[in-house]
Amino acid sequence: MRVSTHQLNERLKKCVRTWDPALSRTFLRYVAARPRLPNRGGRGAAPYWLLLPQWLAVRVRGRQITARRFLSDALFGQCCAFLAVKLHDDVFDGHVEDRSLIFAADHLFLAAREAFTPHFRGDSPFWKFYESSLRRTLDAIVATDECQVRGYGSPASVRALAREGYAVCNLGTFAACLHARTPALFTRIVRCTDELAFVGQLLDDMEDVREDLGRGRRNYAAWFLLGRSRKNIVIDGTADRWFALLRRHLKKAAGHAASAALPELAAHVAEHQREVDSTEAFFHEQRVNLFFRGLTGIIPA
Repeated sequence: MRVSTHQLNERLKKCVRTWDPALSRTFLRYVAARPRLPNRGGRGAAPYWLLLPQWLAVRVRGRQITARRFLSDALFGQCCAFLAVKLHDDVFDGHVEDRSLIFAADHLFLAAREAFTPHFRGDSPFWKFYESSLRRTLDAIVATDECQVRGYGSPASVRALAREGYAVCNLGTFAACLHARTPALFTRIVRCTDELAFVGQLLDDMEDVREDLGRGRRNYAAWFLLGRSRKNIVIDGTADRWFALLRRHLKKAAGHAASAALPELAAHVAEHQREVDSTEAFFHEQRVNLFFRGLTGIIPA
């Protein structure tokens, strides 16, 4: 049982057509400038928060048609909530200039709630989780910006901040666990996804260092790797400590994935591990190149 990205995109377009025409055009231009759904919180073809509800769908009891309808709504609600937060983040960071997109984000928050509403009564624990998750993520956006200006604390505090920032990405998974009547499973899953969120954030930070420095911000990768100077991270061993940090948390994620007994989740953790291997190999290659480049001025031709 699968819901494709194409199906989600078509449903999103149908939703957007009900908005004010000018706002609809502005939002569709925003989406078109991004070739695919942003991959926050997951590496590879799709983020974990789109995959987990589908992996869990096989556990849903009852008729297939009921499960299929739920899965479509849960994934659409998750996408809308994520995009709403992403819009707030992009406007706040100055990544987009048209501030009318804030109102597109408001529409998306409404669409997310509408998608989940048919499946959960007003007194369901889902709604308390839904509101808490949005609140935590929105607060984390502001807290992260403050850290990029004033500096970060310990890796544990950065991990905690990443967990808060990715809280919105757990809506679909929590909904699927409730629908499958396996809420205890969510606790085991989220222990793994918290680690994936942290590692994913660190990898994203590496990609965004140049852009963030350009707007006067130092994300955690910049603070960890560069400190207060543009030192040579390849030569002095800082990069080795950085990758050791990534591996420690991936090892924890692998243990939690095993506890959740979801082989697909374990495979997803392995994808992260391969990406870290590839990135570290690149850094090692740069270390070797820099070493021998330095020797060229010493060794006679």
